[in-house]
Amino acid sequence: RALQQSWGLYVQAAAERKLVPVGALVEAWGRDYGDPAEAFGKLQQDTSLRPLGDVFALVPVPWTGHAPNRLQLLDLISTMGLNHAPLLALDFTFPPLTAGSMQRLALALS
Repeated sequence: RALQQSWGLYVQAAAERKLVPVGALVEAWGRDYGDPAEAFGKLQQDTSLRPLGDVFALVPVPWTGHAPNRLQLLDLISTMGLNHAPLLALDFTFPPLTAGSMQRLALALS
């Protein structure tokens, strides 16, 4: 149910060229989902969701001082040998960011 709700939020946000509010994701998933790696782990632990978790690949994206562009992300994915993974979870590592910085970063990645 949470995955369906989240998917709907992202579809709507993409159509409106907006960001998905964090509060909406917390409402869908509940507390204790801190980052993609943790959510990915939860998928692997839940036996009913394990088939979905098995098609995900986790891609750690290190902080380089700027938002990676699409080609840089594709290169990272290729370097990890994940070109054919059906679903990717990008796990970004960031220093502390202000709300404005987070919004600029999200827009740079969209």
